[in-house]
Amino acid sequence: MKFKGTFTSSLLGAAAHVEQNVSSRFNYITGIRYRTNSYLLGALDTKGEYKPIFVDYQGMFNFLLTEKTKLSIFGTYSKNKFRVVPESRETNFGSINEALRFTVFYEGQEITQFETYMAAASLTHKPNELLTLKFISSIYQTHETESFDLLGEYKLDELERDLGNDDLGEVAFNRGVGAFLNHARNELNATVANIYHKGTFKSGKHKIQWGGKYQHEIINDKISEWNQVDSSRFNIPHPQDSARLR
Repeated sequence: MKFKGTFTSSLLGAAAHVEQNVSSRFNYITGIRYRTNSYLLGALDTKGEYKPIFVDYQGMFNFLLTEKTKLSIFGTYSKNKFRVVPESRETNFGSINEALRFTVFYEGQEITQFETYMAAASLTHKPNELLTLKFISSIYQTHETESFDLLGEYKLDELERDLGNDDLGEVAFNRGVGAFLNHARNELNATVANIYHKGTFKSGKHKIQWGGKYQHEIINDKISEWNQVDSSRFNIPHPQDSARLR
């Protein structure tokens, strides 16, 4: 009876696994991981509150039911949730002849979540040395959501580029202002189930293989998303008015 395990940890997360040969007829290996990239995302141009979380689990269990029959069960689960509450963003770009600064102030938040499950079972039966029969069944399920309401108010400034000026790199004058509003309530649900059979017959130099598979899928996808941009009093999409109708 051998037992093994590992554990690792860092600023970005942790992981652990265990495995054991419980007996000549049963063994398993399983592990779990946790990860967060908050530490890295804090260095982005967009300042705010970042809360990304990723968790996943995997496990494999093997059973020797008889000398001729083996059962294997495999399962996974994962959850990826990303929540951000942006506050502001400042980006400098351009060239020596045209140095610009783009500044955005945010209100609202964005939440994106992915959650998946998968389970599979494999039964292998070998009645004799010539014949091998294998039956596999699995089911996969995913649930994905994307939800955000973000209001951004931005301005575009030109920077002072005179090397002899004490305000080098600071804002010289404003080129324009605007705002945008992004909204979404998107959702995806999917289930995929299948069953599969594979057979092999060997006799001397000859080998015969056959198989069959049945699969059923259910997918529901809902997209509800829109955005509006107001730049220097010009709106996109533009509201319908008398001038546009003509």
